[in-house]
Amino acid sequence: MKKAQVTMFVILGIIILFIVGVFIFITSQQKEPEQQDNLPLALQPVKNMIEQCLYQKGKEAFILLGQHGGYIDPEKAGVVVVPNSPTLSTGLEFIPDGKYTLPYWFYLSSPNNCKTCVFDTKRPPLRRDFGRYSVEAQVDSYVSEHLQECLDYSSFRERNYQIDELSAPKITTTVGEKDVTLKLDYDLQVTIDGQSTKISSYQTKLDVNFKRIYDLATEITQQLEISDKYKLFEEMTMNTIDAYSIGNNPKLPPTTGPTRFDFGAPDIWMLRDVKEELQNLLTGIIPLAQIQNAREHRIYITGNDFNDALYNNFRVPLENVPYEDISKIKVDFSYFSWWPMYLKISPSYGELIMPETSFSAFIIPLAIQRYDFSYSAAYPVAVSLNDNEAFNGEGYDFHYALEVNVRNNAPLTDIPFNLTETIATTDSFFSSLEQVRTGNVTVITINHLHEPVSDVLVSYNCYDESIFMGITQLVYGNAQLVKQLPLCLGGTVYGFKQGYFSSTEPLSLRENESAELTVIMEPVRQKNLKIEKKMIEKDLLTNELGFSYTQWAFKNSSMDLEADEELLLILTRNPTFGQEEFVKFYNLNGRMDNFSVDLVSGTYKIEAYLMRKFGENYSQEKFSIPEKEYCYDTEPLNPFGGEECTTIPVLDFNSSFFLGGVLLDNSTSGYFTITLDDLHKENLTLKLVSVDITGISEMEDLEQIDKVSFYSTNNRTALEPVFE
Repeated sequence: MKKAQVTMFVILGIIILFIVGVFIFITSQQKEPEQQDNLPLALQPVKNMIEQCLYQKGKEAFILLGQHGGYIDPEKAGVVVVPNSPTLSTGLEFIPDGKYTLPYWFYLSSPNNCKTCVFDTKRPPLRRDFGRYSVEAQVDSYVSEHLQECLDYSSFRERNYQIDELSAPKITTTVGEKDVTLKLDYDLQVTIDGQSTKISSYQTKLDVNFKRIYDLATEITQQLEISDKYKLFEEMTMNTIDAYSIGNNPKLPPTTGPTRFDFGAPDIWMLRDVKEELQNLLTGIIPLAQIQNAREHRIYITGNDFNDALYNNFRVPLENVPYEDISKIKVDFSYFSWWPMYLKISPSYGELIMPETSFSAFIIPLAIQRYDFSYSAAYPVAVSLNDNEAFNGEGYDFHYALEVNVRNNAPLTDIPFNLTETIATTDSFFSSLEQVRTGNVTVITINHLHEPVSDVLVSYNCYDESIFMGITQLVYGNAQLVKQLPLCLGGTVYGFKQGYFSSTEPLSLRENESAELTVIMEPVRQKNLKIEKKMIEKDLLTNELGFSYTQWAFKNSSMDLEADEELLLILTRNPTFGQEEFVKFYNLNGRMDNFSVDLVSGTYKIEAYLMRKFGENYSQEKFSIPEKEYCYDTEPLNPFGGEECTTIPVLDFNSSFFLGGVLLDNSTSGYFTITLDDLHKENLTLKLVSVDITGISEMEDLEQIDKVSFYSTNNRTALEPVFE
């Protein structure tokens, strides 16, 4: 009996096992595909192909990030390049008309002439927590958008693989301490020989230590520009100016030069020539900057102690970066002369740079010329970092830009700014998306005849901040652009186009308010210029007692500019609210066939300085005032007081002599007004006073050269410029 019971239980167990087996078999045919943890060997090539594609697109993304200072598409991220004006931009166009835009990791967001200045950065944040323009978020988006470009299942389908997408790709990029990891969530169902398997996750690593490069670039920016400890490029700029502004014929105006006591023509420079010279010098000087202990860092040994000390001083240590991180990265700095520079030098008169001159007629007439010039400059510097071990020895480059700012011969400093706490996507007042709350603002650009003027660069200014709005285009016969703007009370809109003079229009808008405004672009017109000299001559007169004496007098007769004469002409238009500055400088000489000037309508200050030139290339080698003895009473109140005499030696002028000119402004008899009707005429006659050099025979006669303002005031009618 017991044996029969045992047999029954055995049979029952077999039946149960059979039923369970059948159930497992049936359910196995109906369940979801296997997870990739148990991925069949036959499906591993599919996963490998996807991970190779993931690697390829991730690498592409980081190469683009390196080319554009941390941005895959700088323009989308708000990095604006204003054509030919890098110091008004938030990015640098590395190559003219090229595709490489470098964001400024440090730049002056205020206008170059700001009183209260503000710095900003377009350095992108690293982590996706800080927004869509973080490095990680940008790579996520790029790989997601471009992954399908290299996913090719055709070879698998030819081998009877059935591949179905169950979800869209989702990328998660993680910039680690030594490399970059890309994870892909992408559900695929792969069926082969009736067996279906689900593949969901993929992963690859990029052999690039991006964090090391990013942190090093941050520290370089912090130490070289933000910290007041070094200000390396600003110091290099002033060292260059000082080095090339010494000697008898300096290439650059000196910051601390000699004071001269003579009546000769002052040394003059043209701003455009000085700018070109300084840009060319900096092209060779900026690459000498070094990061201490960086790869290929060098110590200069030229055999010249001065040069060695100078060049080796262009080296900055990074105390907060471990040696092993610095030593693996090559750091280069560059500036190219095709990157325009902002440059202002004082004292200057438009394009003319010349010393301040004052005259004294006390006992001995003297002219005092002070050669102390103040420089304000701004220009970009490109920073390049190279890791030659990245991507299995292929190497990796990272480029971005810094803006150098010198004001009044010193680095622009004392402006609080902490790069490590600043996120580029937390935009300034103007570029912040949260601040853009107006309605559509339509800007129309026309000329003085109300005709459309297209291709005008338009900017919007609010106190010391500004943004580039865009370029006007022809739309249904109007030159216009439409843009929403940040809120600002007291803002202005300004247009720029080569060959035009622009008005500035006020714009204050409330939230969601729209507006339409017109910016008038007056073309700059060239007019023929004629020079007429009104002579100041010495007359020999006789008084009532029959004694002869001499007297200088203004003559209303006209003479042309002579071959040995040179005229420095400065036309300064008086700006009013809503108008920009307009200053023109001309260096004219009597050997030129014709003269012309560029003009727009407005009220002008006119300054002209007339010089007579001497030397081997002119009709006279020199001009001399003879020696003369001067005696004066030592005790004027004592009728029996003594007398002392001194002999003034011969005074020679070997290069030039100041003859006169004209000054028309409110310090004389008023400004000169040019109307639109005047500009319809082709010729302008400029009149000025000139001392007759043949009448200058003694020191007292030199007083006449200090009377340009006097003659300009008392003879305004005769000296009024004439359009005809």
